[in-house]
Amino acid sequence: MKIAKITIALLLSLGSTLSQAAVFTEDFNGFTADQLNWNPAGANGWVVGPTANDTVDLIGQGGSFDLLPGNGSYVDLDGSTGSSGVLRNFVDLIAGTQYTLSFWLAGNQRADQGTESVNVHFGGVNQTFNLSYLDPFKTFSLIYTPTVTNTYSFGFTTNSNDNVGALLDNVSVTAVPEPETYALMLAGLGLIGFSARRRKTHA
Repeated sequence: MKIAKITIALLLSLGSTLSQAAVFTEDFNGFTADQLNWNPAGANGWVVGPTANDTVDLIGQGGSFDLLPGNGSYVDLDGSTGSSGVLRNFVDLIAGTQYTLSFWLAGNQRADQGTESVNVHFGGVNQTFNLSYLDPFKTFSLIYTPTVTNTYSFGFTTNSNDNVGALLDNVSVTAVPEPETYALMLAGLGLIGFSARRRKTHA
């Protein structure tokens, strides 16, 4: 009985660790929408560049450009200067740990430019995602496992330069728990089951 209680406490602790695996999250709802040529000035780590003319817009709920209602604030990756910017942020990653960058992308909802492309980089990996202009928000992801413990950047940029870009929301970086963690949880569950069977037999 005592072993079972200790095992349950350990499993609860591991479950808490797994649920806290998020390294970074951002839904942009902490920012006020309707900021054309948005300058986050490092708020929550966000920067736009590489030059002052490269911009993104912060739009959505409460603003004049709520193109996909019900999603709060979100980013138009092509700002209002005619030169799309790179929206970047930074996270500290541990060598040998697998991380997932997850994010929502949608088409621009305004101008049919054929296929719109968004390039996403995360640490040492890059991938281009293609969207139709009327595509709703969809979840995409990139996986990266650093070989060196360091600070790494992730960022988003669209191929359009006409003030109308793809939309971005709900960005997160999550550490994938190591297999040993799952193995320990399974072993704990097995021990609880074994203890329960012993108690039933004795009864």
